[in-house]
Amino acid sequence: MRARITYFALAFAATSSWAALPLLPGPAFPDYANPAALESACTRNLATAQAAVKRLERAEPGPQWLGAYDDINALAEDLAGPIYLLSNVHPDKPMRDASEACELRWQDFFSTLGQNEKLFRAARQVKPRDAIERELLKSTLEGFEDAGVSLPADKRARAKAINDRITELGQTFDKNVRDAG
Repeated sequence: MRARITYFALAFAATSSWAALPLLPGPAFPDYANPAALESACTRNLATAQAAVKRLERAEPGPQWLGAYDDINALAEDLAGPIYLLSNVHPDKPMRDASEACELRWQDFFSTLGQNEKLFRAARQVKPRDAIERELLKSTLEGFEDAGVSLPADKRARAKAINDRITELGQTFDKNVRDAG
């Protein structure tokens, strides 16, 4: 243990400050001043993700389509991920509550994305260029199928409602576990 502490002390001393440490890839973790700021960011971030989906709906399913779809998923994960974390670890209940409300909105986005018929039809037209794209396409198509995109409209709506309800129940379970201690 002492050797580990010494190593970390030396590693920290070798840098003049935290600012000198290399930045990690990806977006910085957001800092929301209050629940209203979180709610505003949630609305803005969902609009950004929805705009990206609309752009892809208009795109031809050519060689770049699969990468663009993957980019949408990465964008949505980058924007939604901090919300999921905050709902579980933020020390202030109003911030956790705002995070949980935003989580439900993101779940609606993801379940709607999974049932997007335009994107599903486009994905089915994509011709993968290599083994990696074949695997990504297979996973993408399976995701659409699992979300119920090919079901009749009434059953698709029921599948979405079930997915959304599962999220709500999971959120309640997580909240009960978090608040039990």
